[in-house]
Parts: sequence; C-alpha cells; structure tokens
Amino acid sequence: MFRAPPAGFIHVMSTRPKLRRREFWLLLGVCVLVLLFIPVVRHYQLRAAARAYVAQLRAQGEKLDLAEVIPPPVPPEQDGSALLLQASALLDASRNFLSTNFPSAMDMVAPGRARIGWQQPAVVDDKASNSWADIELALAEDRDALDRLNNILDCSELDFKLQYNGGLDNLKLPHLISVKNAAQHLCAAAMDELHRGNPEAAGRNIRTMLVLANGLAHDRLVISELVRIAVAAIATEATWELLQATNATETELATLQRDWVGLDFIRSGENALLMERAAEQVTLAEWKSPRSPLHGAPLAWGDLLTGEGLQATGRQLKFRFDRFRWHYWWSYADQVRYLQVDQMLLETFRKAQTNAPLLALKKQQEQKIKRIFGRVDPERLSPLFADL
Repeated sequence: MFRAPPAGFIHVMSTRPKLRRREFWLLLGVCVLVLLFIPVVRHYQLRAAARAYVAQLRAQGEKLDLAEVIPPPVPPEQDGSALLLQASALLDASRNFLSTNFPSAMDMVAPGRARIGWQQPAVVDDKASNSWADIELALAEDRDALDRLNNILDCSELDFKLQYNGGLDNLKLPHLISVKNAAQHLCAAAMDELHRGNPEAAGRNIRTMLVLANGLAHDRLVISELVRIAVAAIATEATWELLQATNATETELATLQRDWVGLDFIRSGENALLMERAAEQVTLAEWKSPRSPLHGAPLAWGDLLTGEGLQATGRQLKFRFDRFRWHYWWSYADQVRYLQVDQMLLETFRKAQTNAPLLALKKQQEQKIKRIFGRVDPERLSPLFADL
C-alpha cells in the first residue's frame, strides 16, 4: 500500500536545489575574486621589489636623481661652446668641398702600414681627388671659422646648457654634429700645415681637437661619449701624421703629449652612465603618465565597417592591452633590470679606474648580463633595452 512521505521530507527536497545554486554562484564569485586578486597582489609585489631595489642602491650611496648628477654650470671664461657654435655656423654657410672630401690621414695600405697623407703630391681617396692648392683655397674660405675654433684652446669645457629635466626622449643635441664636423675641418687644416712644413700650427689644430673631445665630457651622456671617441680617433690619425714630420720640436711634442694624457674616458663614462640612469627614471615616469604617447591614438570605431579598419582597430586594442600589462606589471621588472644593468656597467667603469684587467671585466660583464636577463622574452622588454 502507498504511504505518504513524512511532512519534513517534502520540505528538504524542495530546498536542496536552491542550496546547490547558491553554492555554485558563491563558488563562482570566490573564483572570480581570486582571479582578480592574484594580478593585483602581483602588481604590488613587483612594485615593492622595484622600490626595494631603488632603496638598496640609495643605501649604497648611488645617485639616482637628476639633481645629484646634473653638471654645474661652467664659468663663461672657461666655456668654449659659444665659439664652437659660431664656427659651426660659418662652416655651414661655407659648404665647400671640405664638407664631404677631407684629406685622408693615416690611410692604412697594409696590416701595420699607413700612407703619410701630407707627403702625397695630391689629396686622393676612393671618391675624389684634389690638389693641395684646392685644399688651401677651401681652408682660406673657412679661415674665420678655424680661428674661432683654435681660440677654444683657451677654454677648458663646453657647456651647451642641456635641459635634462625632460628626460632623454626630449633632449636636443644638435651640437654633436657640429663638434665632429669641427674636428674634421681641424684635421684637414693640420694636414695642410704639415704639407707646408709647419708642424707647430698643425699641432695647434690637433690640440684644439683634444680640447673638443675633453670639453664634450660636460654633457655626461653616452652618445656624447661616442662622439668624443670619434673626435679622439680623428685626432689620433692627425697625431700620427705629425709624428712623421722631422721638424717638430721636443717642446711641441711634449705639449701635445700633455694634452693627450689629459684625456679621460673612464671617469667621464661613469658620469655619463649616472646621468643616463637618472634621466631614464624620468622617462619611465613619463611613459606611465596619462600624457604618454604609449596610450596610443583614439580608437576609430567608425572604421570598423572596412576590413582594413577592423584590422587596425584590432592592432590598437592589442597595443592597449600590452601597454596595460606593461604599465601595471612588466614595467617594474624592466625598471629593476635596467638598474641592474646600469649598476653592472658602473661597477665595470669603477674597476677600470683601478687598472683592473679589461678582458676579465668584459667577461664578468657578459656573465652578469646573462644572469640578469635569464630566459626573459625579448618582446616583453621595454625600449630601455633596445641597445642590448
């Protein structure tokens, strides 16, 4: 015979599905919260790690702020930048063939063998040929500019009043081309003086090149250091040409040697790295600001009706998603890696000042770079590491 179930049984059966639905939605909500919570926690972990490393560097006495590394202004009587800019303007106005066809100095013809340029009957290279009379005529047109350049010998530094506060991305450096162009014209003048049998005047032109190379260290920038090296290379070739002259006096050679000894690339390289590190922190902050160009152009929703517009919008959305991830997660790891690489380079320069073996330093540097980057995907690195 059929028996009716107890009264309480019907109530339990009717409420159990409701409880299961509530448990499901509760579990789903917890999972969503956990998924949202993990990246938030990771963001704060990465930010704390970056700040901790910055604090560690400061505790070691490292200079990380622009105010700590910006060079002091140069007294006007020691600043040759105005003379250089005046000479550069005159050379730009002249625009004779010396702008593209300089006399070759220390032209290598075989391993360990070079041709003495000023002894040749004509100025010949793989592009053009000129007589020494042509060279002298062109130099005569540039005489005012060359005289202004040689007056830089009475100065000790070049202060171009660079504005570092805007970061390296906004820094204008038109003077670097002027410095190298001036060195090339001075080398041409030195070669002509040697051809005419006047090593004293040739030495003066070479010494002016060395003043340019030394004075440019005031910039405290890596790109300026590269230009300094280029100017020193030009001066090296001109000096070799001078050493082939038989009528140079001991006094002239001793003065030139003193100027060469006064060149310092190691300490100035350290100063350049300190400046670049501080300026890059400004650039990094700008990239994270709402005004940053990394935000991208506004999305063109009206172009979605075309195939190209749909692809372009897709690329913009991906770019914004990648920027979002970089802003809140990857940027902190980038910052730490950049600071670690810069610190490693600074330590290399500092050890080089103690006459540590350069090959050993280079090997240590390569090993440290591998440890810093490990298996990091290059596509996840910011433009800070474009040169590595």
